[in-house]
Amino acid sequence: MSTSALFHSQGSQAGLTLVEFLATTAVAAILASFAMPAFQQMITNNQILSQTNELATSFYLARSESAKRGHKVTICASTADQSNCDSDADNYSNGWLVYTDYNDNGVIDPAGTTFDTDHDGSLDSPEQILHVSQQPAAYFHIVSSRSGSTENHVSYMPDGQLDKRVLFSLELIDQRNDKLLSKVSFNLTGRSRACVVRPDRDC
Repeated sequence: MSTSALFHSQGSQAGLTLVEFLATTAVAAILASFAMPAFQQMITNNQILSQTNELATSFYLARSESAKRGHKVTICASTADQSNCDSDADNYSNGWLVYTDYNDNGVIDPAGTTFDTDHDGSLDSPEQILHVSQQPAAYFHIVSSRSGSTENHVSYMPDGQLDKRVLFSLELIDQRNDKLLSKVSFNLTGRSRACVVRPDRDC
């Protein structure tokens, strides 16, 4: 076979015809249409798990920091810009803050406001933000089963107990269908337990 014939033979076998390309694209589109809902559900499940874990971890942090510092530590619903507590909030959907709550007034006092935290008679420590949560997904709604003036914040005492000894929970809800996604529950001693709703398990 001549060199020109060999090149012609190899060139005629390269690439796809238009019909083959369209068929391949159609098959890929069909497979993608089946895979996309499962992929989207996987993303949602990861968001739920991440949000629930961060919520539970924030309470572990508050409890341990209160015991370490010997002062009250509070978790509060944050303002939209997450710069302070929102004392008018009835949910945690803007996120939350963990902070040292030396004077128990429900907000984080300005940096220039100091407190005598070691009882030596000198005002030496301002209140400090210990953790700023990630902003929850737009369709997440985080609500407390506590009512009244305590529904937008939770405080731990140095002995590891909550300042209000009541059973309550924080619930992560999908606003689009009002479906319970997960829950962080608290017992009378202040211990918490996180639970994510599964098809075979309810919280």
